[in-house]
Amino acid sequence: MPLSAEQQQMADETFALFDRDGNGEIDAKELGRLLQRMGQNPADAAKLLGQDDANRDGKINKAEYFQIFARVMGAPLELSKDSLLQMFKSYDKNGDGELTVEEVRKLILGLTSDKRISTELVDELLANADKSGNGKLNIEEFATFAAQNLKL
Repeated sequence: MPLSAEQQQMADETFALFDRDGNGEIDAKELGRLLQRMGQNPADAAKLLGQDDANRDGKINKAEYFQIFARVMGAPLELSKDSLLQMFKSYDKNGDGELTVEEVRKLILGLTSDKRISTELVDELLANADKSGNGKLNIEEFATFAAQNLKL
C-alpha cells in the first residue's frame, strides 16, 4: 500500500522540520533526531546513511528521505514528480540536465540491495531508456526509466 496523502504530507513536514538549515538535505545528526521523533533508535542514523544515501554524499536528500519514511511506515514508495526531479538533480553532478552512464550506474547501485547488478545490465537498461541515442538520459527519459525499472 503506497503512502496516503496524509503520510506524504507528514513526510514533507518532518523533512522540513529536520532540515534545519533549509538546504534540502539532512545530515547524520539531523537524521538521528528525526529517527528519535519517529520512535526509532537514533543510533541507527549512520546505518541508514550507509544504506539509504543513494548518491553517497553523506546526507539524505528529500527523495532518499521518502524511501526511509516509506520503509518505516511499512509502505512501498511512490515518488512524486517533485521527488523524482530532486532525485534526478541529485545524480546530475555536472548540472547539464542529463544523466551519464556512470550517474545512472550509481543511482541503480544506490537504490538496490542487489550488488550483483552488472555494468552490462545497467548499460542495457540505459540503452533502452535513451530514446535520443546520445548515451545519456534527460529528465523525460529518466522519468520513464524510473517508472519502468525502479521498484522503490
